[in-house]
Amino acid sequence: MPFQKFRPIKQFGRYNTLMFRDFNRRNNLKDAHVLQIDPEIKQAGIKIQNPLSRDFFKQFEKKDENAVFPLHLRRKSLEDHPLYKTQNCLLFDGTESLTDGVDQACNLINSCEPSPIPTSVYSSIPNNFLPKNFEDHVIDSIMAGEKYDPSMDKLPKKFDPILFWTYQVNHYGTPVLKRNNIILENLVRKVFLLAMHNEKLNFEKYRFFV
Repeated sequence: MPFQKFRPIKQFGRYNTLMFRDFNRRNNLKDAHVLQIDPEIKQAGIKIQNPLSRDFFKQFEKKDENAVFPLHLRRKSLEDHPLYKTQNCLLFDGTESLTDGVDQACNLINSCEPSPIPTSVYSSIPNNFLPKNFEDHVIDSIMAGEKYDPSMDKLPKKFDPILFWTYQVNHYGTPVLKRNNIILENLVRKVFLLAMHNEKLNFEKYRFFV
């Protein structure tokens, strides 16, 4: 099928314009009917105003102090915000406990709520439990998952919601879940080695919840 250039249809031509002008001129020559107000309306005391008067729309304007300022200097109200909603947002104010909601969520997903490490374990840890260069050990544990891991798994392809038609290149590396597990495993191993070295094995049974 040959390509045809799009040509919009003209709405008014030369002859249509002449016809419209002639019709409009004859229509304006007709005498307009004068509005006759019924005497019943006058007796009811209904106020009738002329919409063609200059001060007709001033009665509908709201008296606002910001009206004297230009638009870019006026104080915007909450209703003018683009994210404003008429429905009130119910925020958590802390007056009610969230434990019932946590128990219900654990029941729905068939899971158990992890028990926190008691304060007796923390109180039994001496002040010199962590070595001076423990920050370097933490950095090394994090870098083991971020940089040092040699796994080359195929990562999920990226998707740009704006430029959705572009082709994204496949990337290979360590997945996020595997990377986090490596970091967590290294940190737990460091802590337990320090616990064995200092003979502080009170939180041995809590290692599965770390």
